[in-house]
Amino acid sequence: SEVQFNLNLTDQLQINGVHINSHRPVPRYERLQNIPTNPMDASQAFDSYLRETFNLFNNSYTQHSPTYRMKEAIVSMAAFGPGNQFVQKNEKIEKQFYAFKEILKHILPIELGFKDLSIRMPDIVLETDSGDFLLDASSGGIMSIIDLAWQIFLYSHDKEEFVVTIDEPENHLHPSMQRSLLNDFVKAFPRAQFIVVTHSPFIVSSIRDSNVYALKYENFKDDNVNKVIKKVVSQKLDLDQKAATANEILRDVLGVPVTLPKWADEDLQKICSMFTVDDITVDGLRRLRNELNQAGLGEFYPEALNNIVEGQKL
Repeated sequence: SEVQFNLNLTDQLQINGVHINSHRPVPRYERLQNIPTNPMDASQAFDSYLRETFNLFNNSYTQHSPTYRMKEAIVSMAAFGPGNQFVQKNEKIEKQFYAFKEILKHILPIELGFKDLSIRMPDIVLETDSGDFLLDASSGGIMSIIDLAWQIFLYSHDKEEFVVTIDEPENHLHPSMQRSLLNDFVKAFPRAQFIVVTHSPFIVSSIRDSNVYALKYENFKDDNVNKVIKKVVSQKLDLDQKAATANEILRDVLGVPVTLPKWADEDLQKICSMFTVDDITVDGLRRLRNELNQAGLGEFYPEALNNIVEGQKL
């Protein structure tokens, strides 16, 4: 039997929005076989991409990937947008094609040095300062950013304001990309409100002008059964917490009590046990730093000192 829940939502508001789940399409090379003769605009491209994504996640057989549908739409825009002496120009599609290239300039990592998106049939090529490569050959991180941008870009057309919800946007991204991702997307899509769910401390602290909520367990007394039960509660963070280091966010916000590997934490505790508050002298601090350096834990000097003073295990 299947587990089912009956939800009753009252006073619902109609809001324009798009949800992007945590799973990203795995890039694989697919040679573009056909160009749709019916010029594809942003709305049609979004529907095509979304259908292929649903097919993928529902384990439905399809011979093409969402990335293939993206390539199909981009080539269609490039071919039928500008037009030529034989093909009538479509200004709306042309603007969408150039607009997407501008979006890529804003959201792709600066280190990549993105310059242009060119069509070299039957492929799409990213031209960058670090060389030219096929769209399909992009790393998982770059392809994840392009995938997010493509969906939001297509959905945003003809909408004054809209909401974007993203589950775990940090997936496939290097920490340096996680730090800049939301900031870049907020600038690229100023009409959007972003709501994200994340386990990344780099995502949590990436936007100053934002509201951050942590979901935590708290104990409540249930008078009906006369016992204490745990419930999940939402706690809004203050700006000081949001500007904390990655280690502090992991420990205090995301509920990871120890941010060191277990072996390193054990060595740190062993060293700290050799000192007391009375050893907080010039000579004692020098000995503490030497012990930590010899154990390869020199960078955790502040944590060790705090552990000794507070008498609390990290």
